[in-house]
Amino acid sequence: MAPTDKPSAEEQRFELATCRAGWDGFRYWLSTYCTILDQFGGPIKFEVWPCHLEVVDALERELLVVILKARQIGMSWLLGAAYPVWLSIFHQHKLSMMFSWRDDEAAELITKCRFVVRHLPFWMQPPLTKDNQFTLEFGTRSRILAMPSTPAAGSSYSASYVLSDEHAKQEHGREQYNSIRPTIDAGGTFVSLSTAYGTDNIHFDLCDGAEGGANGFAPLFFPYSSRPGREGDWYDRKKATYPDQAR
Repeated sequence: MAPTDKPSAEEQRFELATCRAGWDGFRYWLSTYCTILDQFGGPIKFEVWPCHLEVVDALERELLVVILKARQIGMSWLLGAAYPVWLSIFHQHKLSMMFSWRDDEAAELITKCRFVVRHLPFWMQPPLTKDNQFTLEFGTRSRILAMPSTPAAGSSYSASYVLSDEHAKQEHGREQYNSIRPTIDAGGTFVSLSTAYGTDNIHFDLCDGAEGGANGFAPLFFPYSSRPGREGDWYDRKKATYPDQAR
């Protein structure tokens, strides 16, 4: 069903039940109802690429996932907005926590979540009981919290889903991981997501351990070519625009 349709009450109930139906429901909701903000084109339907489906498949199977990615492939929208919004709308008493390296980056994740919520069909939009810079609270009593990464941030909670965004860049990423890791021991999911940023950081260590099967994390790697349209000599052409890298 197209998001612009005006379904009957019975059709609405059917669509809501379909979207709620586990991981298949999330895949359906993501491709049918999720709208994101394109920096050049404005609101656009979330275009589900193979890399996104690979992440969803991993989340369905695994509780610990570490992702090394190229820039601009939609992962922050998928993991930092679409998934926690779906989890909060269609499930009760879920807590999603998202950590970023600065206040403004954390607030931006909530802004993306809010954008997704406000661009759903009116009959699917949930009531928000709390809506501020770092928190969205839903009528389902589920919550999305975003906060900058500090050594003890979020350690007093029990979370259903934790995302550490740009984990490699977080000054206190290692301490924060050690603090937040126990919050998902009841069965929550933890995702470490980052672009590459050297080797002296917790994200690199998680990737390295995951590749060797030593730490329980499922490793995923998405190069620049994960985004459609970056085939052929795309990389060489982009690299040539950075003089320090083109030598």
